[in-house]
Amino acid sequence: MSILRHFETNLARSKALIVIGYRFGDERINEYIEKRFLADESKLVFVVGNKEKPVWRHFESKRVHFDDKGVSGITG
Repeated sequence: MSILRHFETNLARSKALIVIGYRFGDERINEYIEKRFLADESKLVFVVGNKEKPVWRHFESKRVHFDDKGVSGITG
């Protein structure tokens, strides 16, 4: 199974994506997150550990939450 297929399969089963250390530089992954994962209104993305919001036009108005305090700041 390819890494991308594994990623897609896991996201399809998930309600939340926690992002640590990814700076959103891969347009293909960003597009997948936007058009397939966040298309489901019940899904959320948490970006952890970035002191400033990365520049990624796709997600400005979506259910994406930024937390620069680290993983311990996330509750569910």
